[in-house]
Amino acid sequence: MKRENTLLAIAMPTYNRAAVLERSLSSMIPVLSRFNVPVYISDNHSSDSTGQVVEELRRKYPFIHYSSNRTNILDLNYFKALSLPRTRYVWLLSDKFTLYDESFTSIFQVLENNDLDALIVNNSDRVRGIESRFYTDKNELLMELGWHTTLVSSTIYNRRMINRRYIERYFKAFFLQVGLLFEYLASKKQCNVYFDNNNAFYSATDSPSVWRHRPFEIFLQNWVECVLSLPYTYTLKSRLSCIRAHSRKSALFSSVSLIDFRLRGSVSLGSLFEYRNYIRLAMDRAVLAKVIAYSLVPRSVFAMYMSLRKFARGLLGWC
Repeated sequence: MKRENTLLAIAMPTYNRAAVLERSLSSMIPVLSRFNVPVYISDNHSSDSTGQVVEELRRKYPFIHYSSNRTNILDLNYFKALSLPRTRYVWLLSDKFTLYDESFTSIFQVLENNDLDALIVNNSDRVRGIESRFYTDKNELLMELGWHTTLVSSTIYNRRMINRRYIERYFKAFFLQVGLLFEYLASKKQCNVYFDNNNAFYSATDSPSVWRHRPFEIFLQNWVECVLSLPYTYTLKSRLSCIRAHSRKSALFSSVSLIDFRLRGSVSLGSLFEYRNYIRLAMDRAVLAKVIAYSLVPRSVFAMYMSLRKFARGLLGWC
């Protein structure tokens, strides 16, 4: 009889996304089965067919474990998912992502051969200009990769850091996964974190992110407050650098995102004024100028642009 691997487990929080979960897990099972890696799903009190989907998938892959919450516990469900496995390392993976086979093999080998605090992975070349390497300086890690760890699925945690005391201050802020990593590392003179520059996972579905209606609240106010509240062992320079790096290096304020935000009504001149105190810390002048420019364009113009784009795509497809 095959046994579960005790080195690494996948921890997957989910809520009312049965179809998304089914697609990602189905595509992931062939990769996981090579190493018998267990999957622990924490269902945040879903009202859809999530439980049935999991039972069907367990017939294909017996190393899937399922836990359903009696009530919705908000982002504490991320910590609940992390707490379920008893493996040496736990990979917090969003329910919409699946894994690249070759990268997974490489990651597994790194975990086998090192005693790491964490392993940070790349996605869609999101991190550029940094080769695969070890980090021993936590301030350097925060400056160079802190912004990237906002992406759920970017970090594989050593189980020794999965302790509720590291995340108490980060509930309901959308950055529990960031707080967990850097709160744990704060007390260490030297950390041992590996960054793998290879793309390790990708989205198995086009399901939108839940934060897209609140980008300023989450990625300006909450993000700034999260990083500034990190322990004093992180220098002010590293914290400020980390804060500003997110708006500059992520796709948060790309043209595609800004059009989407404008159509949703989540970015406007009014919201820029509302969050002006956080903008000073979170955006450089180039990013701010771009956001202001898109905020000046009427939403009707972007709506017309998207309609014409959809029509052109349909026309080209028909031809």
